[in-house]
Amino acid sequence: MAIKIYRIPSWDLAFECEPEELTMVLMDYARNDCHHARNLCLSGFDLSDIDLEGLDLSGTNFYRANLSNANLKSTRLSGTCFSHATLDGTDLCHARGIGEADFLGATMHHVRVYDQESKKTRTLVCDPMHISGLGLPVLVLDDMLAVGCYFMHITNWQEFIKEKKNDSSPWQNLWEELRKAFPLTDKFAEYYSNILLEQIPILRDGYSGHTMLRSDADVPANDETLTVIIKNDYKGPDGKSGEGLTVADVTCNAGMASNMHVSDIINLGETKTYSAKSNARMFFKLKGLSTGIIYQGGATSPHCSDNSATGYGVCGLDTYNATGNGSFTFHPGRHDYADWSHSDSYDGDSPDYGKDCDPG
Repeated sequence: MAIKIYRIPSWDLAFECEPEELTMVLMDYARNDCHHARNLCLSGFDLSDIDLEGLDLSGTNFYRANLSNANLKSTRLSGTCFSHATLDGTDLCHARGIGEADFLGATMHHVRVYDQESKKTRTLVCDPMHISGLGLPVLVLDDMLAVGCYFMHITNWQEFIKEKKNDSSPWQNLWEELRKAFPLTDKFAEYYSNILLEQIPILRDGYSGHTMLRSDADVPANDETLTVIIKNDYKGPDGKSGEGLTVADVTCNAGMASNMHVSDIINLGETKTYSAKSNARMFFKLKGLSTGIIYQGGATSPHCSDNSATGYGVCGLDTYNATGNGSFTFHPGRHDYADWSHSDSYDGDSPDYGKDCDPG
């Protein structure tokens, strides 16, 4: 039975083929027909050993796909989803935008990356660790940090941030935000040297970086029990037609303190983090400044039950943790990867907008 590969979020048919021909047909489609493999839905497919070297994979969904031993050298990964994918043995040398891709829950044993400092290829020994809620997403790969398009050794970050001290971009305050997140350490780089460099043998034996971070750093609980991150990184099906967004509506329970306000602007390429000091529900609407398209989202982080969130299909809700303080990331315009009842898969389950949300 033929399988069909669609473009997201338009869901137009890109191509169809027999299952055993997928790898060959995909490479032919990307290299000869379109010269890219952007915005494709390849969730769950076996793409082991595929050769996509040098291609633009921006916005493509590889959720739960098998990319073992794939050649992804020199690819473009802005907004690419590798959530819960298998990347064992994959070659990511010279890949651009590693920090802009989603590796949440991915397995990355023996993945090869290029170390700009040593000018050598390195093989990772630990699965990735994500740090969210800092305005910019941070990806930790062994002793290297990836933030946005930058990817370098931990010990180089402090000097890098100092060089950006007069920059008007979010880089200006990133270093201090990182240090505030770990108040028990005097220097963020020194802390990570202890956790990630000296303890790599322990990590290699089966402990994730996230586990070591929680147990050894004793990170205090976050007072803000609900965090909504809006990443306006979708540039349309042609990769050129993205737009700025404005907050058209915010609906919260009475007494819920949220820093999201109507008329807030989220420029194309910008990430904004909103939080609320309450365990109640929060719903929001974002409106395209040019097209007027409305994207809806909602989230809750109750003490008595699991976290839930929805993007109503096209607000680009990432997978999220069902327990603990709720942190939810949205990419308006992209297809959702989770829903209200499923934190790591999408089945279309969503409550009515504003349901059980009493503004008082």
